[in-house]
Amino acid sequence: MSIKKVKTFKGGHNFGNLLGSPENEVRELELPNKVFIPLKYNHIREVPAIVEVGDKVKTGQIIGIDDKNESSPVHASISGYVTDICPVNLSGEEAKAVVIESDGKDDWTSSYESKSNFESISKEELNRILYFSGSGFPARVNEMDNLIIRAVYTQPYCLNNEIIIGKDIDNFVTGLCILKKALNPKTKIHIGIDNRDENLIKILYKSLDWLEIHPLKPKYPQDHPVILKKTLLDESFSSSSTVIIDTQSVIHAYYSVVEGKPVVGKIIVLGGHGITERGFVKIRIGTPLICILSNKNIKDKRCIVGGIITGKECNDLSIPVTRDIDSLSILKENHNREFLSFIRPGVRRDSFSTSFLSSIFPKIKKRFDTNEKGEHRPCIYCNYCEEACPVELMPYLLNNYVTHDMLDEAREMGLMTCIDCGLCTYVCPCKIPLMENIQSGKEIINENNQENS
Repeated sequence: MSIKKVKTFKGGHNFGNLLGSPENEVRELELPNKVFIPLKYNHIREVPAIVEVGDKVKTGQIIGIDDKNESSPVHASISGYVTDICPVNLSGEEAKAVVIESDGKDDWTSSYESKSNFESISKEELNRILYFSGSGFPARVNEMDNLIIRAVYTQPYCLNNEIIIGKDIDNFVTGLCILKKALNPKTKIHIGIDNRDENLIKILYKSLDWLEIHPLKPKYPQDHPVILKKTLLDESFSSSSTVIIDTQSVIHAYYSVVEGKPVVGKIIVLGGHGITERGFVKIRIGTPLICILSNKNIKDKRCIVGGIITGKECNDLSIPVTRDIDSLSILKENHNREFLSFIRPGVRRDSFSTSFLSSIFPKIKKRFDTNEKGEHRPCIYCNYCEEACPVELMPYLLNNYVTHDMLDEAREMGLMTCIDCGLCTYVCPCKIPLMENIQSGKEIINENNQENS
């Protein structure tokens, strides 16, 4: 297959060079004394635990599975003893979790054998291994027309391909071959990749003649599933015949099949100017966030789980790392008024407009902080939110409809197609919480639909 032309989409924002960006190195966190492993993954239904308090478990052992549904199995991420099965907080959502206290040994086990020569096994056996490994690979492969590998990251303080793939390039290619064999022969495999990763693009082009390579400009929110699918295939995300997975899932496929290791950990990014020790952390699933930040001064600082733009402020550092969490950002709190802020040149201020000097000095690192830099004001109809919107909505108009209880009108204007990327709120010079208001309108409509069904 050929390498496609560099693609992008209308709207969006490039955050550029930022203060607090992580160092480009990975450190492996030491094994935690205790993990809290949720029995729920990626908003899919909770699976029942198949272990009991007092049971001894090994790393990689299945501790939760639902044979009646196609939910991904849950594995122990450390070896030790089950001390409790109880509800835990997952950034505002509650889920039951298996609590395991480490025995300090990290003894491994697996529900299947490793297959170094994966080409010799059947497609059915390969899919069984991928399912029981918890790699996140979908079960209904025969119904899939397209598989998209997301290899572009656009939020501030995000993962990148050098960190995830890096020295694992051969394993990544093998992982892609494993997925190719597991799929229906008619299924097309695409990779949406950061166009700056030229070396990786060349290696993939030379190694895999069946792979559709789509170089993409790393503009936020290009990595959002809706935008990614629209950019690559010019299709809406409503069709279930296209599935999107990330590069870590491809690496996991390799280790699951070739080395027989289920998914028990992941890489997350630790960024933000609120801490000095920034970088990428390899961590076991279920590890409390406090273990990452135990030796760091985070007093009077804001901890954000998930991306800076769409993540949630976290005041409870006992929350465990799940497979959904990719980043942890620490920002200094700043509620001070700026003297003569309106005449400052803004060399380090990120802005959607070109009214600050930062727009003509892109190499100077810009600063994210928690200061809103001004009070809330009525909409001035500057049109920034409409220009930034990646799904071509008019957020200012939707906001007016929602806040005046005109939900039918808002719905006709595309309210339900909003992808909650948060750019409208970010670029608004009047500090209007556009995304929050739009989300509120969507929630009311969904509640009304449930009541009427």
